[in-house]
This record gives sequence, C-alpha cells and structure tokens, in this order.
Amino acid sequence: MDSQANTNGLRLSRRSVLSIMGLPLLGMSTAWAQSGRKTATAQMNEMQRQMLTSLPVFPWLSLLESTPTKIQSHVQTLITSAPGILHAWSDSGVTGGDALNISKPLGSGLLGEQDLKILSMAFNASRKLELVTFMVDRGWKNANAQPLVNRITSRYSMYASPVRIMDGESEATDQYFLFDIGKFVIEIAVPQHGSFLPVYFTTKEIHKKIRTMDGTYDIFRESLEKINAQ
Repeated sequence: MDSQANTNGLRLSRRSVLSIMGLPLLGMSTAWAQSGRKTATAQMNEMQRQMLTSLPVFPWLSLLESTPTKIQSHVQTLITSAPGILHAWSDSGVTGGDALNISKPLGSGLLGEQDLKILSMAFNASRKLELVTFMVDRGWKNANAQPLVNRITSRYSMYASPVRIMDGESEATDQYFLFDIGKFVIEIAVPQHGSFLPVYFTTKEIHKKIRTMDGTYDIFRESLEKINAQ
C-alpha cells in the first residue's frame, strides 16, 4: 500500500486474519440504480455479458476496476461510521494480493445490506479487486435466505437471472444460486449448516479456484462451462 493509504489509517498490518464496472455506454451509478429497480429491465444477451470488463458490487466498488487506493476514502468512512466495526488487512492466498476484512458483529448490517456481518475484499497481484465476499446472518430457520436471494436477483436483473443448483452428490441439502455474467460470477450459497449465508462476487477464474480447493466445483461446472461444452 502507498503512504497516502497509511496516512488515512488504512495500514497493511499483515495480521493473520480471515483472508478470505462500468457498463459500455452507461455510468456505473446509473447502471447500479437501474439494476435495483423492480420494474422490467431488458436483460443483456450473452455477447453483451462477455464484453463486460468490470462488475459493480457497490457504486464505489467494482470487480477488476477498484484498487485499494481508489476505495480508501469509502472504507475510511465505513469503519468510522459506527462503533464496533472491526477491520484488518491481510494477504489473500486466493487472489495473490492484499485483502481487507471488515466485520460488524452487532447491530444492523454493513453498508445498508440487511444482516451483512462480514465484508471481505481481495485484490490480485495487480491491485485490482477480484473477489468480494458477503457473510450474511442466516437468521432463525433461514429467515434471511429468500430475502437475500430476492435482493441480489433484483439488483442484477439487467445482467442475468440466477440458476438454482442443488448438491446431489452429498447428503447435505446445500443449495446455490448462480449468476453467470460473462467472465464474472455471483454465487449465493445456502448451506444446510452454519451461521452465515456466503455470497461471492468474483471472476470465473477465482470462483473455479475456490470451489476446486473445497472439492465442490463439479456442482457448478455444467452451468459455468456450458459455452465451452457446446
């Protein structure tokens, strides 16, 4: 990180912690606002998806576009916005660059996202954002699962519709909602067990790496490699 980041309080401590867009012809803020509307929106075709060079997670945070320096003012505002917010930089073994982990154990969710308790941002060796992870409190009897799927589906309706995938190879009733967006993928996981619902915003390359490491990539292969399979 550069000295400017350090003077703003975003110091790369390398502490051992969890490591875990712009559209052509459209400004990012406009695209984000449109993607969240409930009214009918024309969805991209496959050629348009393949042309995307970045993908928004928040209006100020986009995959393959944002860098630590570009987002430092937003991060600084976030970590000082309420008491109890924790943050730490580390190295990401997945993307090969720096990772920032922000958590808010108590109270409402981070950045206005309902029940978002942990937000992780991982950059690649070129300092471009390549992985964002949401950890959302699943609530009593999965009460937060369907609202989460609905929000993400509405927000990215102009990009793609989700495909629901079940893990048929194990006894667990894990299910996933997958958005195939050109070189990018969004995955919402609803595991049978655990306290959180993970959401991954990333490139297909990093998604394959993550899911190959945990031995579950075969569940997603047919959906994500359908173009190559034709």
